[in-house]
This record gives sequence, structure tokens and C-alpha cells, in this order.
Amino acid sequence: MAAAVEGNVDPKKLLNWVDSQKAVAANCVVKANGKDMNNGGTGFCTQCSNSSSQPVAQNKTISLFQTTGAVFFDADMDIDCDGSDNGVCGGTDPSHQNLLSCDANVKCSVDNGGPIDAAGTPFYVLPVGSPFDYASRGIAIGQLAAVINRKTNPVSIAYAPFLDEDGVSQEIGEASAAMAQLLGVPNDPNTGGQDTGLVYIVFRGPGARFTSVADMADHQKAISAGQALAAALIGSPAVIRPTEGAGRYAATDFRISNNSISITSSGRHALSVYSVNGKLIMEKSGTGCREYELVNLKCGLYFIRLHTLAGSFQTKFIRY
Repeated sequence: MAAAVEGNVDPKKLLNWVDSQKAVAANCVVKANGKDMNNGGTGFCTQCSNSSSQPVAQNKTISLFQTTGAVFFDADMDIDCDGSDNGVCGGTDPSHQNLLSCDANVKCSVDNGGPIDAAGTPFYVLPVGSPFDYASRGIAIGQLAAVINRKTNPVSIAYAPFLDEDGVSQEIGEASAAMAQLLGVPNDPNTGGQDTGLVYIVFRGPGARFTSVADMADHQKAISAGQALAAALIGSPAVIRPTEGAGRYAATDFRISNNSISITSSGRHALSVYSVNGKLIMEKSGTGCREYELVNLKCGLYFIRLHTLAGSFQTKFIRY
């Protein structure tokens, strides 16, 4: 099955970011039932049984990592066909529900008269309740995520909103049939899924969330917004050169790298760094070529404003 590489952010760079963050990001261990891909998403393992030969729950440990900008975890992918009886979702789904969780607020699923069809609309699923507690992490219905499949060649990536909840609080790793297809995962709700290799990167906060059903059903909008959020996460290296226009910023640029900012200006400049809520973190000033150490920065999003004799410009970056 062909897999998609959506947007303009290299998924391998995102994976490098994920792997590097695991050593430094705050994390909590989530006990999740192993979801066997050939067992209909029930959360039980068919390879193990009790003395009566009945399937029993098999606990697996999922490490959930959290930074200021995202929550991410490695998991499997089971297939969600809730709210749809179309296409691959037209067969017998052993865990089928008539509605999606987004139907709680407005008609969103095709079964309820809305535009979102699990067979045609990419979305992903998160568990309800503890231990994930998604609301406490700045996550709500409509939250955008990048999902990467390490096992495809090339590595595939797709962007989509969170539209359905898994009613079993200790299950994790699920997406719509349409999302699975994009990522090269067999998407039949009975026999499909993939046991390992999926990385879910959920972008946190209201700025990374769709609130209208029209947006939730618009996959191109998810790609556009998601790739911008992904680029911010990895802090795409930048030599930021302001538009010279009529020469206002001639010979002025700055480079962000590691723990410092290098500035080259034709005259005097002043540098200000603000937190996302507007608090001034540091100020520096100088002339010509200077390098300033970034201090007092923790995980988060910051605004950098560079003033020159001729004017000023501003950009954002993520510093971890």
C-alpha cells in the first residue's frame, strides 16, 4: 500500500527531534493494553490466555512525553470506522459505534448527517480519562497532530485532527481508516492495523486546534496548519534575512543556532527576547557583528525582536 509524505517538513527531521527530546522532555509512563492488530481493537492479546483459554489483557508500557509545544508517544495503530458505513468501513467492525466523539457538540460524522467519514477523512484517536488525561495537556477535540510511520520507505507522515475517543482509557494508538491508508497501514477494521512503528506528535494549545467541523473535514487545511506547527517544533534552522525593500534593512541579518544568536548589522542594533505571553526575558545591544548567548530560556515559544537604526523585524522560534 502506497504511503504519503505530506507537507514540506522532512519526517526524518521530526523523528530526530522526537528521539532527542526523549532524553530531556518530562514524561509519564502510561500503562496501555496491547492492541493486537488482528483482534478488532479490543485491547486484548490473542497470543496469551488464562487457564480457561480466554484472552486476557496484556499490559504494555507506553512512555508519554510532553514539551511546551507537543505531546508525543510511540504506539501501534488500530483502525477506527466509527460513524461510517462506507467503503472499507462498510463491513463488520467488531467495535463499531454510530457516532464520533465530535458528534457530542455538533453533527460531524456521516452517520449523524455530518461531513466526516472515517473511510475518507483522516483523523486520529486518543483515550478518554486517566492515565492520558488529554484535557490537562492542552488537548481537545480538533487538536492537530503529525503521525509518522517509521516502517514505510520513504518514512511517511500525515497531518490530521483528533476527532474520536477510545472509550477504553488504557488503550492508545488508533486512527481512521483514511488516516491509516495515508500512512501505508492496512486499513480494514477487522484485519488491518500495525503493531509498532507509529509515532504520534500532538501539538498542544488552542492555536493548534480546529474548532469548526468544516475545518476538521478539510484535510488540505490540516496539512497546511500541521506542517507549520511541525516546522516550529524542530526550529527549522534559519538565517533570517529581512526583506530589504528600499534598503531599510540592508546588510542586517541574524542566525539562531543552539544557545546563541549571531547578528550582523551595518550599524547599531538592539535585541529583545520575549516569552509568548509578552514577558521580557533578555535585552542586548551592540554594533556590527555580535554573538549573544541565549539565557534564562526554558522549553517554550519565544518572540525575538531585532531593532536597527532603520527599523525592526520580528520572528518566532522554539527553544528546548
